[in-house]
Amino acid sequence: MEHSILTDDEVKEIAERSYQLLQLANKYAEQNQGLNTKPFLQELQPYFTKDFIKNLEISLFTVPIGGDFPADFNYKQHFVIKQQTSDRVTVETAQASYLNTALFITVEAKKENGNWKIDNYHYEKPANFTDKDKQHTLITKETAEIIVTEYLHGDEKEIDSITAGKGNTYYINAFVKMNTRQKIGTSIKMDSTSGEIQSLMQVNS
Repeated sequence: MEHSILTDDEVKEIAERSYQLLQLANKYAEQNQGLNTKPFLQELQPYFTKDFIKNLEISLFTVPIGGDFPADFNYKQHFVIKQQTSDRVTVETAQASYLNTALFITVEAKKENGNWKIDNYHYEKPANFTDKDKQHTLITKETAEIIVTEYLHGDEKEIDSITAGKGNTYYINAFVKMNTRQKIGTSIKMDSTSGEIQSLMQVNS
């Protein structure tokens, strides 16, 4: 039985449905913060499978951020279709991180009720960027502030404090202004040798 083969452009269009996670996370960050997650989860349904949505960690979607989500794929740098069947497709491409280091992202999609939806994605660093490439000296607090400002999304962002912890760690408190009524507070843990965001959580503001 023959299966129609997707063109490269069709595969890219399917993979880019994953962009909706970032766009909708930022759109509904304020409601998610108030634990009113139903509108956010409903709007994900045309783009993501039931299993993907079911396994989301909602705590990640209470602060509007730019890192850690699919966005702005660089097909010229890297584009490989790893799998393609009548109801599944897996593509590997490149995406710049908020640290401007190259990342490879693998996006898996499958047909659900006749529609292509994102079922999974994961990142890995290219072989030429390993832990050995990390800086051996601490980044400055000024650099840490720039990284966090780029990582967070919002009309206005404010770094409240940056403190050094044990084990080459910065703890950063920041605020994102959502509208004229509300700021969302966030607590961030950063590796102070690389600038990598290790954890983020929303706090009362």
